[in-house]
This record gives sequence, structure tokens and C-alpha cells, in this order.
Amino acid sequence: MKLGNKITLSQHDGNEVKRKLSYLDFVARRSFALPVDDDNIVATLYAISLLTGRTIGVDTIRTIITNADSDAPDARFVHSCYRHIANVLQCDVDGATIDEARILDIASSLCNIHEDMPSQRNRVDVLLNRRTSQQQRSLSGAALGDVVEWLLVQSRSVELHPLLVVGLFLYQFMTQDTLRESREVVMHILALVLLRRCGCEWLLHYTPARIMVFDRVAYHRVIKQRIDDNTAVAQWLVYWVDCLYRAAGKACEVTAPKLPLLSSAHNSPLNTRQLHILRFIEHNQPVKFATIVTHLHKESPNTIKKDLQQMKELGFITTEGVLKGTVYYKS
Repeated sequence: MKLGNKITLSQHDGNEVKRKLSYLDFVARRSFALPVDDDNIVATLYAISLLTGRTIGVDTIRTIITNADSDAPDARFVHSCYRHIANVLQCDVDGATIDEARILDIASSLCNIHEDMPSQRNRVDVLLNRRTSQQQRSLSGAALGDVVEWLLVQSRSVELHPLLVVGLFLYQFMTQDTLRESREVVMHILALVLLRRCGCEWLLHYTPARIMVFDRVAYHRVIKQRIDDNTAVAQWLVYWVDCLYRAAGKACEVTAPKLPLLSSAHNSPLNTRQLHILRFIEHNQPVKFATIVTHLHKESPNTIKKDLQQMKELGFITTEGVLKGTVYYKS
């Protein structure tokens, strides 16, 4: 199986994906501490519940979590999902690989969560009376086995960026005719596990599902296509990388120190031009010098170079690379 051959991005989309992956690599090298509360876990569970066809309020989720014996209609869904999400976001992710047995374990814990869902909320056929053994036979199909095998091989390869490998695996997982109603929930949980194993510690503060839920129209348009062609794969990867990029940016807002209003070295604020440069870098990072010069076409390259050097000395920006390969990030 050569899923990588299905990537046919336009030049513009390819450049955007490359730029955002570069930023994600930069963020991955930052230090992130565990959050002091469970807000991210609860918010992620809330987002997944909305994305997969439920409307469970945050207060309801918290109430169910604190009551292990709750008989609320969505109690089993909340407890099961909460346990999986918390295991990823609160604990160290073990080195075990994602295989069919691991997927089956997750799916088995979710297999009965839909029996409380009112019929008007069903968007797929609900398999209420299907036993676990039947699910296992469905999971053991060759198609899913091929996708899992591809993931295991690509995880040790350098042909594709690890985050593209995860994105392709999740897309192909969603196109499988297995797991039925649990498939989408399992996909979100697998995404968290695989992203942690890729070194995305920013997940501890902000997960992609929380970005996806803000534009559910775009999410459903991309995730529900299930058309195994190059165009659909490309649309999904562009959407996937953009969600990761925005989630990582949100995490940095939470953990990064705020920029000082005054420079400790010069006791003066950045000038208007420098603030403009800083905002441009923040929204387009990583940014090359030539791109900044093009954006500030009325300013001379030497002026911009001096501004960038001063901003770096003051700690507002950081750089990677040398000479023409240098790129700029907001600190």
C-alpha cells in the first residue's frame, strides 16, 4: 500500500503545508508542562461529542465525570471517552505500537455507547445487538490490516513527515467500512495517541478537535467524503495540517511568556514598523527574510535587517538556519 503516492497538492497548498509543518517542528522543540487542571481534557471530550453527533454540555460532562455511577443517558460515552483522552493527555504514552489489537481495545470500550443515542441523532446504522466477536471479525479485515501495516512501516521511514503519516493513516482509517458508528470517535482518540508519539507535547494544552469544532461545516465536508481519490486525500491533508498548526499556536498562547511592553535592554517599546514585522511573522511563521522584504516593500532591506537583528536581541523573535536559508519565528 502506497498512501504517500496519493498526495497531489497544488503548488500553493504544498508550500503552505510545508511552511506549517516547519512551524510545528519548531513548536515541538519547546518545553510544555502538564496543565494544572483538566480543562483541556473536558474541552476535548466536548469537542469530540459535538463532532460525532452529540450535544453534551461542559457542565454535564463534568457532573458525569465526578459521578462514577451516573445513569445519565450519555454517561457511558463520557466515562469511556474521558478515560481514553485522559490516558493520553495526563500520562506518558507507552512505546507500544498502534495495531489492530489496540484499535479493537479502544473500539470495544466504545461499542455500546450509542444505545442511549436517540434515533433522530443517528447518522449511521446503529449496531445495537452486534457482539464484540462480530466487531472483531469486522476489524480483522484485510483492508484495515493493510492500513495498520502501512502505519507501522512509515513510522520507521523518513519518506514522509510524521504528521503527514498520521494524517494519511487517519484518513484511510475513516474510509474503512469497519467499526461503523464508533469509527469517528476511535479516529479522534487514535489521533491523540499518534500525535503524542510524534512529540507534539503541545497537545497537553490544546488538541486539534478543539479547533475542528469551531468550523464543523468544514470538518464534515472533509471527513465525510470517504472518496478514495487523490483530490479528497489532498483536501483532508491541507485541512489536517491547518488544524494542527492552529492548535499548536493556541497552545503557545497559553504557555509562552507574554512579550514585554518595554525592552529591558533599551527601555523603549518596539517602533510601529517593528510591531508590524512581529505581527507578520506571528501569522506566517516560519518566514524568510525575502518574504518580509516583499511584504514591507516600501522599506529598504537594510532597515528591515537591522529591525530583525534588534528584535532578536530583545527576545521578540528567534531564527533557524543560516544565510538565505534563515527563517524567523515569534518567540
